[in-house]
Amino acid sequence: MTSVKKNYEALKQRQEEEKMVQNCSPRSGEESHSINKWERESQETTRELLKVKDRLIEVERNNATLQAEKQALKTQLKQLETQNNNLQAQILALQRQTVSLQEQNTTLQTQNAKLQVENSTINSQSTSLMNQNAQLLIQQSALENENESIIKEREDLKSLYDSLVKDHEKLEQLHERQAAEYESLISKHGNLKSVHKNLEMEHKDLEDRYNQLLKQKVQLEELEKVLKAEQEKMVQQNKKHEIVAAEYKKLCEENDR
Repeated sequence: MTSVKKNYEALKQRQEEEKMVQNCSPRSGEESHSINKWERESQETTRELLKVKDRLIEVERNNATLQAEKQALKTQLKQLETQNNNLQAQILALQRQTVSLQEQNTTLQTQNAKLQVENSTINSQSTSLMNQNAQLLIQQSALENENESIIKEREDLKSLYDSLVKDHEKLEQLHERQAAEYESLISKHGNLKSVHKNLEMEHKDLEDRYNQLLKQKVQLEELEKVLKAEQEKMVQQNKKHEIVAAEYKKLCEENDR
């Protein structure tokens, strides 16, 4: 573009000088021929000059277009740089978020492993408690059967005691009726006294047995209370186990997400 401007200025200066010579010099025949030749050359030069001028205008237009495009490219470059910076910031944020998510994932995996161990322990404890409960139920059933047997035996002993008491009363009545025959029946009376003593001993034995049965009943009631307490404790442990299982399931679902 600089070369075109220089050529344009040189041609323009030459044309101005030729115009000055033409205006100042007298025209002879030769000079007239020279002037015609010069005019032709001048016209050609003018045409060249006009072409150069047109080309210069076109080049200036192209230059202006290129400048505008250059400015647009600079603006676009700035926008791209801004977008690039934003993208870099987003990438850094995503990287930090990824690191945080990885740390959270590691923490969740650790917690999940702990929960699995705790769940295994709880399952083992639950199985053990269920086995203990089954054994206690078996013992309770055996004790109930034994209690029923003892109650039946006590009732039989009471019936026997009542029968003995009645017999004793009958013997006393017989002893009163036979008071007049006491002398003749002294030996028989001695035997009856022995029987009475034996009955008293049996009565004492029955009372001891009855007291023992009462103690066994108290022990059975205490054992029943213990069994109920164990059952309530097992129910509480089962509830805790269900809560832990629900929380573990929830954590697993969140971890799968």
